[in-house]
Amino acid sequence: MARGRVASSISGCRTGTRKSDRLPVIVWLYGGGWYSGARGDYGFAGRAFAKQGFVVVIPDYRIVPEGHWPDFLEDSAAAVAWTERHIGDYGGDARRIALAGHSAGAYNAVMIALDPQWMAAAGSDASHIRGVAALAKPL
Repeated sequence: MARGRVASSISGCRTGTRKSDRLPVIVWLYGGGWYSGARGDYGFAGRAFAKQGFVVVIPDYRIVPEGHWPDFLEDSAAAVAWTERHIGDYGGDARRIALAGHSAGAYNAVMIALDPQWMAAAGSDASHIRGVAALAKPL
């Protein structure tokens, strides 16, 4: 699936579990200064979080030159909204979604959690995000 569409890699899946057994979810947004990086570069992060009991979604988002601000935020919000709608199919709990990101991805995570316009435009609500871990976020 092309960037800008919710192409994602999901780690730690446990399909067929009861709703009471659903795992917490992390949507990991990678860094790269909005001009480099790809979800495949961060499989190590997905595996590490999955070992700790999380279902992890690592979406792609448009980067320069294909995308520019606010494409990064729109794509990231769309990925979180997709996760909320579909993560139950992968053993995740849609009521326990947190965002994590590094560098540019940390900026994306913080912005879509704090500014409700991004999640609203994606058909969801920023209040559904239960937490954010931002590593080396640009100011």
